Amino acid sequence: MKSIAVSAVSFLFIFTVFIGNSFGWGFQSHRNIHTAAIDGMPAAIKPFFEKHRNFLIEESVTPDRRRRHDPTEGPNHYINLDLFGDYPFENFPLEYKNAVNQFGEDSLQSKGLAVWRVANWYDSLTVAMAEQDVDKILRFAADLGHYIADLHMPLHTTSHYDGQLTNQRGVHRRFETDLPERYDSRYCWKIPEVRLIEDPLQYTFEFTLESYRLIDELYTADMKARDGIPENDLYTIERRNDRRIYIYNDKYYEQFHKELNGMVEDRLRLATQRIRDLWYTAWVRAGKPELL
Repeated sequence: MKSIAVSAVSFLFIFTVFIGNSFGWGFQSHRNIHTAAIDGMPAAIKPFFEKHRNFLIEESVTPDRRRRHDPTEGPNHYINLDLFGDYPFENFPLEYKNAVNQFGEDSLQSKGLAVWRVANWYDSLTVAMAEQDVDKILRFAADLGHYIADLHMPLHTTSHYDGQLTNQRGVHRRFETDLPERYDSRYCWKIPEVRLIEDPLQYTFEFTLESYRLIDELYTADMKARDGIPENDLYTIERRNDRRIYIYNDKYYEQFHKELNGMVEDRLRLATQRIRDLWYTAWVRAGKPELL
């Protein structure tokens, strides 16, 4: 697979709003994902998650809030796979110690840590469940769900995270926040039966690759949605906190939604499924403790 990011490095930036790829989905989407994951928990463990529903839903957005004051938090939300080689990244160092040996700590920070962050938080959740430490269980479960969801956002898997190389600045927010806020009432959140995951780290890498494979399709959909709409009709410009914000029109969003052919809904639903599966797997690996 050869991403648009490789072939478009000569394009100039025209958008001045810097979003950064350390945010993933809007607050509303993270809360919806956690809500659906709780709803999908199997009966044996569901009462615990139901009891703490409000906390888990509200805390689903805490990692994004934490990022605003913690400079080390950002890399936990993404991984720029294109900086690790070429698809399908057969030599990607799944074990973190191997990655450090190969690239160094500082280099990994710049490339993103999300795959390993999910693995770390899963391990921590499993230990907390075995110890029946409710406070830690809730904290690790909420954060784990957030990082899993972020890896289901395709632009969190590439250094070309906001259309900056292809004259498509702002597509990150348009995909992850604007579309769900407009269309999530139409989404189906039903997920399959729970799965016990044999290798959570490999599982995480596989769904991260799944997201990466959608990058070109996402950018193409955005280009098609903009096509034929004169620039002076495509958006209006507002100033917020000394920044220029581009507000796209309804016609663009309707076409973008159509061109994506359910991609946003699929990514949100699959994120819900994977969160539920890893919450459940942690509980099973902890010995199925009785949690209150």
